Amino acid sequence: LVDQFATPTFVEVKRASDTRVRREVVAQMLDYVANATLYWQPGTLEGWFSSQDEDSDQRLLEFLDDAELSPENFWSRVDENLRSGRVRCVFVADSIPDSLIRLVEFLNEHLRLTEVYAVELPQYVSADQLPGVRVIVPKLIGNTTRAIASKSEVPSAPKRQWDEESFFADLGERSDPACVALCHEILEWTRVQGVRVTYGNGKRDGSMILVAGPPPNGYVFASLWSSGHLGIDLQYVRRSPAFREDDTRLEVLRKFNKIPGVSIDEARHSMRPSLPLALFVDDPARHELFAILSWVTERLRSDLTE
Repeated sequence: LVDQFATPTFVEVKRASDTRVRREVVAQMLDYVANATLYWQPGTLEGWFSSQDEDSDQRLLEFLDDAELSPENFWSRVDENLRSGRVRCVFVADSIPDSLIRLVEFLNEHLRLTEVYAVELPQYVSADQLPGVRVIVPKLIGNTTRAIASKSEVPSAPKRQWDEESFFADLGERSDPACVALCHEILEWTRVQGVRVTYGNGKRDGSMILVAGPPPNGYVFASLWSSGHLGIDLQYVRRSPAFREDDTRLEVLRKFNKIPGVSIDEARHSMRPSLPLALFVDDPARHELFAILSWVTERLRSDLTE
């Protein structure tokens, strides 16, 4: 498995009646992890994921909708974590013996990069008042205070406060000149239109955030990313009366979908769909982009003045 933080997760499932659920299962798990970090080539997990679904890109966008990590950097972070041993090991059984509990806690407290947990899944079955009802109550093992303290000492990429200079510097290294020029043009448009611009504090990706309305009020409605993408922040504009109804946000998506090369699933009308800036560098797409941004801005402003 891979979580939204790009951490590869290995899960070993055993019945308590299996004698290997004791010490042997730990050696088996470590063997899996050691071989995976050594022999899986960059892109292996991405390839497996892509082969499961023809619309894998859309699934990834939905999965990462509220995560700080952008879809464009997700798989490279997965490979980076795998190579460095920043992975998670999970043992699952209906009953976890004391010998395995001691091993799991010891490993999780002393391994700085690798997380080690056990999940016990005891089952409770009702035979009288609620016949046929089965309740499974999971219990997490290994998340001790000492383990938490040990993991918190591991240095991670610090957050940074982006500004106009650092944003465009990073964008210039990662995108072509046409995308950089478009972002400069959007920035100039915000100054003419009186749209407020703030900058994010992502660890790896810079963001230029467009806000309609003066502080402390206002609505975030779009964001530009130094990875070369435009974010349509529908989950934020839905707070505005003008876009509270689903149909109004669907109208935004339909306006974008009229632009050649753009195809956003309408099910994402309350999410944060992301599009490559390269789609908008030439007319008429560029003209349509500014028309949509202006239309959204005017509707949001009407809410703030009423």
